Amino acid sequence: PLAELVLIIKGKRLAARVNVADRSLRKFKVLIGRSTIFNNFIVDITKSHNSPLVGDLNESLRNWGKR
Repeated sequence: PLAELVLIIKGKRLAARVNVADRSLRKFKVLIGRSTIFNNFIVDITKSHNSPLVGDLNESLRNWGKR
């Protein structure tokens, strides 16, 4: 199942179609596709896929209404 969302990545608002399948047991909770990244970011494939700047999605959702 897909949903259309606006993602905010590094301060950029990006429209994206996202898969809302349960990924809670997967290593990667969110996958960002090439079509979302294309023309928006430069990706250094020699770097690790882990980013300390990406917040916990569940925490962000819990705090969403508290702003």
